[in-house]
Parts: sequence; structure tokens; C-alpha cells
Amino acid sequence: MKRFLVCVSMLSLMLIAACSIKQVNSASESVSLSDSASSVDYAKSEKLEYSDEFGKNPGESDKLPEYISNPWKDYEDNKEEAVPHSSETNGYFTIMVPTYIKYYDGLYFIVDCYHDQVVFTEDYDKPIYEWKVMDKDLTRPHTIASDGEVYMVDDTENKRILAYIKHTEDDGEIWFERIQEFVDMGERPHYVLYDETDKCFYAWSSMSGQMWVFKRSKDDKKVFLDASYSIPDLNGVYVRSFFFEEDKAYFVSGVYGNGTIYETTKDTFDVIREIPVAPEIGGMVQITKIQDYYYVTSSTSLYGETNLRFVVRTDSLEHLMMGQFEDVTETLVGSEFPGTPYNITSVNDEWFLAIHRDSLGSPFVRFKVVDNEITEINEVQ
Repeated sequence: MKRFLVCVSMLSLMLIAACSIKQVNSASESVSLSDSASSVDYAKSEKLEYSDEFGKNPGESDKLPEYISNPWKDYEDNKEEAVPHSSETNGYFTIMVPTYIKYYDGLYFIVDCYHDQVVFTEDYDKPIYEWKVMDKDLTRPHTIASDGEVYMVDDTENKRILAYIKHTEDDGEIWFERIQEFVDMGERPHYVLYDETDKCFYAWSSMSGQMWVFKRSKDDKKVFLDASYSIPDLNGVYVRSFFFEEDKAYFVSGVYGNGTIYETTKDTFDVIREIPVAPEIGGMVQITKIQDYYYVTSSTSLYGETNLRFVVRTDSLEHLMMGQFEDVTETLVGSEFPGTPYNITSVNDEWFLAIHRDSLGSPFVRFKVVDNEITEINEVQ
């Protein structure tokens, strides 16, 4: 049965809002949330531009910041370093902390974070130990994205973004070749997204407030680093994901952050405003839009309390501050073997919610949403 959380008293909300929102420079004592952007002094994002010069080492370019010594290794020029044909069968019987699942070009991909690998299959119903390994030379990867030709994965703890292409042999065997490696990608790159509108890959570094923008070369399957943005307000804030809606980008600050959603422009990533949320859901993981509702997953409270983990939905992000949202945690996660909800992703006409249960193996919850009603809920591998 659906239920609504009554999160905090009005006094607590006033204190949270006062702590979460930057000092307003207006003489007025009350500023509405929608009007606050013009009154708050946010630091502008810093942009660096790069160039598509595959003829020389980009590390030699004057446009590159000093901390990027070599943005990629081109495996076509270094065959001895190339990843072998990756068609090894996964040997694990469970997924250990799944963080992402996607479907590209007839294949399902699971980012198996705590097994340090990405696995894939054509048949989702196969036992997980029969899935193939895309790459296991990774340390705590979190997401995968593709434009249909190139596949990009964040290698979180190694501070890398990796690019792959798919090969299909005459006998039907599928394997992935790592063709590029982008190194020194900020602190803990954590979320990669391909945006069809811009034809760009976006990769986010979760602890250093940096967004990396990659584009495809016109006549090649290689990608190049086109630009990067440094967002001062998010430097040092644990931000695990972002999502785009029209001309805006939204970032969630997680545990021990300031309990807000950052709204920025999509083109420059300048912060427009902060949207405070109730402290119970302050350890946010992700926001995603499903039909008319924003779904927010949280792994802890704002203060790191692991017993407070929720999936909530609301028709307006502003309502999250006032606790005006619907708690659908029990509907999706259940209560018998509670787990920690993580990312929600779309796969064809269904949705998958990653659940973290270390001791029991970590499943996904597979569900549909029809006319804003959650239906056909199943727990799957």
C-alpha cells in the first residue's frame, strides 16, 4: 500500500533550508525557491576545450591542463597493450553490488561493481555465471554508455574512462576490444551518459566536481575529449549521478553532502539554484524521470544512517524539501530482505532498479510503469 512520509517538523525544515541554501544577497527576508537563483552568488564553472587531433599525442597540446599527462592510450598504436579478446565466461554465481544495467545492440550489460567487471549476454534469463566478461581489468566500475558503436565505461577507483568497440566473429562469438583509455579523469569518475540530442558522451567525476565531454571523430570510431567543466560548488561534494531534462542538468549530493539537488545549465554547467531535500533522503544516489514523476533513490540519510534508505517519487523536485513525496520503497524493494536501492535504468519498455545486498547476492527489481502506476514487479538476477 502506498504511503507518504511525514519527514520533519516545520522547524526542522526551516533549519535545513537555512543550512542548505547559500546566503541570499537580497534585502528581502523571504525569497521563493523559484526566484532564488537570481539572488544567490554561485561560482561560475570553468571550461577547458580540447581538439580532435589523432595525429599527435594530445598530451603535447598546450590546451591540456598539466594534471592530464596523457588523456588516452591508443590501443591501435600499441597492440601489445591491447586487451585480449574478451569472451571469457563469468565465473561468479551472483552479482556483487550491481550499479547499472543497460541494453545496447541486442546485448544486456551489467556493471558488477564489487567483482570489478562488466558482463554481457544476449539472453537475460541465462544464469549469471554464463554471462560473458566485457572487461575485468577494472576497479569498482559504476556505469556504461553507448552510442551504438562505441561503448564507454567509468573505471572509478583508477580514475579512468575507457572506450571499447564490439567485434562479432564468423561463428557468432562476440567480444569487446578496448581501444582508448582516458586517464586522470578527476576524483572517482562515477557516471557516464550518452546524450542523443548532443551526440556526446558525458562523464562525471563524483568527488572533484568535473564533467568531461567526449565526441566521436567524424571518420572514426574513436572518441576525443572535446571539453571539460569544473564546477566549484560541487568540488569535494559526493555527487554520484546526474540527469538532463531539456536545457537543465541536475546533480544529487549524497551522504555527508548538504542535502540538496543542484540545478545547472546543460551547456555551461553553471549552478542556477539548490533544491533542498528532507534529511531522511539526503544520501541521494540518483534522480530519474519516469512518465510524470521524478524517482529518487537514497542509500542513507543525510547523516549516513544506513537504516534510512528509500525510493521515493514526486511530481515536483521542490516538493522534496517539504516531504511531499510518495515512498515506494516497500513496493519495489520489499521488506523481507531489505536492501539498498541504487540506480534505476531503462531497458526497452521496462525499468530496472539495482539493489545492494552483499551477503545474499545483489539482484535487480524489474518493473513497468503504466499511466504512472508501478506494475509487473519482479526480482531478477
